[in-house]
Amino acid sequence: MLASLVARPRLVLAAIALLTLVGGLGATRLERRLDPRGILPPSEGAGASADARVVVLMRASGDGIRTDAALDHLHAIARALEAAGAKVDGLTRTPLPTSRRGARGLAALDAELSADEPRGEAVRALVTGWPEHFPGGLAGLGERVGELELAPLVASDTPTTEEREVLRGWIDGPSLRGGLVGASGRSLMLVVDDIDFDAIERVVVALPPPPGVEVDLSGRGALEATIEREVGASPWFVFALAALGNLLVLFVGFRHATSVMAPLAAGGVSVALVMGALGWLGVPLTLLTVLLPPLLLTIAVGDGVHLASRFAEERAHYPPREAAVRAARHTAGPCFATSLTTAMGFGSFALADSPALRELALVAAAGVFVAFGVALLLVPALLSLDRRAPPLPPRRLALPARFALARPGAALALAGACAALGTLGAGGLRVETRLLDPFATDHPARQAARWLEREHGGLLRLVVEAPHDPATPTGFAALGALESALREAPGVVSVSGPRSLMTTIAATLTPRPAALLADPEVAPALASLAAESPTYRALVERGARIELGLRDLPAHEVEALAAALEARHGVRVGGTSRQSARALDAIGRDLARGFALALALVMLVIALTTRSLRAALASLPPNLLPLVMVAGWMGARGIPLDAGTAMVFAITLGLVVDGSLHFLARYREARAAHDPGAAAEEATRGAGRGVVLGGLTLLAGFGALLASPFGPMATFGELSVVALSSGVLAELVVMPTMLARVVR
Repeated sequence: MLASLVARPRLVLAAIALLTLVGGLGATRLERRLDPRGILPPSEGAGASADARVVVLMRASGDGIRTDAALDHLHAIARALEAAGAKVDGLTRTPLPTSRRGARGLAALDAELSADEPRGEAVRALVTGWPEHFPGGLAGLGERVGELELAPLVASDTPTTEEREVLRGWIDGPSLRGGLVGASGRSLMLVVDDIDFDAIERVVVALPPPPGVEVDLSGRGALEATIEREVGASPWFVFALAALGNLLVLFVGFRHATSVMAPLAAGGVSVALVMGALGWLGVPLTLLTVLLPPLLLTIAVGDGVHLASRFAEERAHYPPREAAVRAARHTAGPCFATSLTTAMGFGSFALADSPALRELALVAAAGVFVAFGVALLLVPALLSLDRRAPPLPPRRLALPARFALARPGAALALAGACAALGTLGAGGLRVETRLLDPFATDHPARQAARWLEREHGGLLRLVVEAPHDPATPTGFAALGALESALREAPGVVSVSGPRSLMTTIAATLTPRPAALLADPEVAPALASLAAESPTYRALVERGARIELGLRDLPAHEVEALAAALEARHGVRVGGTSRQSARALDAIGRDLARGFALALALVMLVIALTTRSLRAALASLPPNLLPLVMVAGWMGARGIPLDAGTAMVFAITLGLVVDGSLHFLARYREARAAHDPGAAAEEATRGAGRGVVLGGLTLLAGFGALLASPFGPMATFGELSVVALSSGVLAELVVMPTMLARVVR
């Protein structure tokens, strides 16, 4: 069947051209959904969106944040966001206890309290019940606070002179420091919900800040939107760079136009077919599948390299069409086996709970076999139409393998030294995932997030739901003890909840709030006052809801902290940070299990392909050495092992084994006529050049990821380059030695 198809090149080319046209039309329908949360499995928990919000962060040096222009600008952004449908918490929009018209005396205060019966009763009960904390009783309270109101500080479109003074009082006071006001008093924060990032950004861009004031968008929502944009900005540039790199490798390796263009054409057609199928099926590109175009291009080109290399050998003895048939027949088996192992590397992600990882496993595995089929048909068809015989790849490409056969002891010693260095470096490998890992140290998003973490009560958020009613003396006391314990927990930067708001109200009413709050009996009166605030009501809907601000802790430490709080205090802990931590830990475990399974299956494929268990065992050292080198490189460079970098091990395992399979196929072919040593040398001459060129094309494709502006994608490219380059050297130096000494 294969021979009959290859023998009809024009029919094959016409069919592939038609399929490519259909695929290209489908690719125009392809959508992109690059939301980082799509990687995580769906989960449930308390406060699922508590730290998914976007923060508008306004900073200024010195007292610049207290100027009229800065305060007016903050309020203008808040009002514009509310007009766009957002829920906004900020200094001018969050209900805070305020005295609007100065001292009014007892009569005015008494009339006001009588007009608002629930609040009046609460204030009277508070003042008369604890006279030691309210000097002068109601009269003294009237002199101090005048007309007390719990409402947004600015009601109009522009703050008045009086309202600006009140705002400056809150900036200078301690109550809001580390929250809406930065700990140093040099920044203000708006927390925005119920609106997408693009709409927030449009509002901020449309309102340029006054001189000396800087406005940034931060928080988890902003960081995730930044990731989505940076990934979306680079895939086709990376694809073009991968194609250019492959073109240069093929030109240097073959110096024959058809031998250069045929593998590239196979790669381009493969990408068009896979992306077109996704478009026709309505499957969008995700943060993971966006990697596939350059990878599929490279994989198809790699198969094409082995076909073109074998064609050059056969063409020295046979006419074009027969040489193409023979090249396809001899290469089909090894290329199918390498496609199978590569698909197994991607397929290991199918064990993950993440739908995005399972989708990557399915699409990538299918794409690898599409690339194999296209290369097996298209490359021989194009080569058979060229009447000029291509030159053989340079013999010097096999020099490392010939050196290994001549000096096996030195080759194995070199491999052992590399393994020792990799193992030593791997001792410094960290296993952790942090929210800010995708961003370089000098990235503006990281710098703004660090400011938010340092000045505004933490970057990550945990939501603690406690079974305490702050309106009762018992619940108020228990909540105070809980908040004190939570502040001492490792990694916690800030604690805010219903009791915190009640504390702010107490600080407005009495000059000695700490002494007042020490008596739990004050709880009902303070709760009645706080109940006017929608923020407070949201915090007590189901018991008491407390938000913890955390540093950018590793995911496993976030989960450990949440579990410890639940076990120690009998509370329920949730929030997006915990959900993400759990999901990332689960993905890491899934990838580890998948890698172990993929390794076992790859060895099984080698054993079945070569019909030799010894061959499978002999191929272990050259294929595990690159993975040891990657672990050592990560430890030396300080790159943590997380869900993203763990993918490198499974994917590159399926790729580096390609050279072993081609070596073994050539060795088995040569062993029929030669002794083991001569067969190993013959396999080296036949497969060595293809292994080098195939490895270089993989390096060109994966190395293109280094140009991505998205940090994790560039890191993926860096680690892949380390794995593939050390894999090529291991195949050329270790594999021939193992063939001659072990396989036999």
